[in-house]
Amino acid sequence: MGMNRKGLASNTIIVDAVVTELGRKLLSEQRGGFDIVSWAPIDEEIDYRLCDMTLATRDEQVKFLKGVPIFQANTRQTQNPSTLLTFEQRTDTLPTLSLSGENQIIQLKELDQASTPRSVNIRQNYVVLGETVPLDSALADSVYRVNVRNDFIAFVNGAGRRLRPTGVYPDKTAEYLIPASSIDRTYNTTQVTLNMVVKGLTSTTFDTFGSGSPGSRSIIFYVRVAGLTTGASTIITCKITEQKQRTT
Repeated sequence: MGMNRKGLASNTIIVDAVVTELGRKLLSEQRGGFDIVSWAPIDEEIDYRLCDMTLATRDEQVKFLKGVPIFQANTRQTQNPSTLLTFEQRTDTLPTLSLSGENQIIQLKELDQASTPRSVNIRQNYVVLGETVPLDSALADSVYRVNVRNDFIAFVNGAGRRLRPTGVYPDKTAEYLIPASSIDRTYNTTQVTLNMVVKGLTSTTFDTFGSGSPGSRSIIFYVRVAGLTTGASTIITCKITEQKQRTT
């Protein structure tokens, strides 16, 4: 937040800027995709009606104004100032995640993938103005947060052991924290491999979530993957196909 105080007995302008510690760090390192495209000092927190016009000197006036409480830095604009410090968020300079063979639906077969995992690779990318460039090593996602409905699939490690979710929520969404499987040292970007196995599905599950003819019904669901450091995320569409007849 910027603030403008003007000495009443002169044209001297004193400008203060209040920025959060994280904001100062990001601005100093030019990280986070911030480009300052415009700025403006504001003084909505100063009630000039309180100013004592009988103070004779500039120093006395400035001392008085400095004694007026100011707002702390905030991002919620609860004070609704009429003039704002404006940032442009450049999405072309932020890390992104993409699926190998992006836009395809991940096909899972009910019985086949109950024992044989389906591996899916999610890679981190850093593209600026259409060109892949090295990422700040501090922004390499070493762990990924994965959210999926708990009814349908689980994840296993390279040895085939099921991973334990860090939490299962009331809406039956499970959350996993899965470490990156590899890192590209040239670009400081990482990749995470998701080894999916289909859980034991019941007739009720297919009746509730499936579509199509019994014995070959399919369930469409989604997996959300997000880098724990950058927050960059992607949504994977998955499809489980029924492989056996069930009596209802």
